[in-house]
Amino acid sequence: MNNRTSPQFLVVIPVYNHRETLRDVTIQSLRTGLDVLVVDDGSTDRGLESLQGLTCLTHTLTPNRGKGAAILAGAAIAAERGFDGIITIDADGQHDPASITALVEKTAGQWPALVIGNRTMIAEEVPRSSLFGRSFSNFWVRLETGCALPDTQSGLRLYPVRELLRLSIHTRRYDFEIESLVRLAWGGIPVHSVPVPVH
Repeated sequence: MNNRTSPQFLVVIPVYNHRETLRDVTIQSLRTGLDVLVVDDGSTDRGLESLQGLTCLTHTLTPNRGKGAAILAGAAIAAERGFDGIITIDADGQHDPASITALVEKTAGQWPALVIGNRTMIAEEVPRSSLFGRSFSNFWVRLETGCALPDTQSGLRLYPVRELLRLSIHTRRYDFEIESLVRLAWGGIPVHSVPVPVH
């Protein structure tokens, strides 16, 4: 950890063909006061063009490499620019970027840490397959790490950059989020959860 009194964070938005929602998610993320990096994972809808006029950073991967690859690229750029952590938020608009503040606040006095946004899901409004997938993932993570987390599949996360980049992670697509969680926990990084609304 560096000598600063508090860690510095960069918002990373991995995107693949979400042009319709990307600009709004980026604008709302910028309103948190944090710097924002959009990592385009080989999109074909020219979504980055929708960000014209915004004060965000952009980076493009070609061809499509997977969400995990986009997150790792964002973490590497964050490290190069001196950030201690990244907050990832999905580009599809399901998360409220205002929730980013709650994840940052959770790190006060406990850094480094991994913080996951626990989406409030109402069973009647969510497909059973999604609820089952989340329940199974939660069970598996608890079995592997001892961490009882309510939403291990959430894409709203705060990662410690240095610790994330040191991991030997084999997956590069959506399974990256579970593998990175498990490996960070195995490495002794505290894992926390904060409740966040779903749009």
